[in-house]
Amino acid sequence: MIIAAMLPQNRESATAQASQPRNCHGLFSAVGLAQGQRPSLVSIAKQIAVDNSMGESTVWNWYRRYQQGGYEALGRKRRADRGRAIFLDRYPELLPMIDVRLSAGLSPKAVWKSLLWIRGLHGPSYDVVLRYARGGYRFDGESPAHAGSAATL
Repeated sequence: MIIAAMLPQNRESATAQASQPRNCHGLFSAVGLAQGQRPSLVSIAKQIAVDNSMGESTVWNWYRRYQQGGYEALGRKRRADRGRAIFLDRYPELLPMIDVRLSAGLSPKAVWKSLLWIRGLHGPSYDVVLRYARGGYRFDGESPAHAGSAATL
């Protein structure tokens, strides 16, 4: 964990690491800390940013997230709209058009091309049509295994 040196339980050990202090560029500095003096959080954050080639604000954001929610707050979060067809949510009138064409036996690519012919630049992408045909999208009140699609590929 990158910000471990900033955490209160680890700050005592940060004093031992500061025996050879570095400046803001990561180079060893002639100015050191007095014996027994703890490095400030600012100096630790600067050093972490230099050592890991990242912005200092990123280090502070991680520190703030840790303080607010612990280790869980630092983990990746699953998107709330994952698996949702945002384009189809905005244009629900396309759903019957896609379903009719898929049930008529057209391939997802043929359905996509026909919708592009009708809608022009405002048509769905091929990926949207293909995922819908495969049952990859869920809509409000539906399970992830979308049963509304006529074709399964």
